[in-house]
Amino acid sequence: MRAFETAGIDPHFYATRERKVDETFPWEIIDTGVDRGFLWSEREACYASRLTPDCRTACSACGIQETEMGGVCHG
Repeated sequence: MRAFETAGIDPHFYATRERKVDETFPWEIIDTGVDRGFLWSEREACYASRLTPDCRTACSACGIQETEMGGVCHG
């Protein structure tokens, strides 16, 4: 916490504030192959206590199959 104070950074701004759908998220610098829209829908599902089926049993259309990485999707 001392390092945040020294740098003049409020950690609560990054950790606890409400995020908007059109905001750039910190992890967007990493291309995982998973669609941004899918990640947002997972966020919404989390807050609604809804589970997404395991991709080994049902494809959830995360977008990984459409990348050159190919993913591990069996859908």
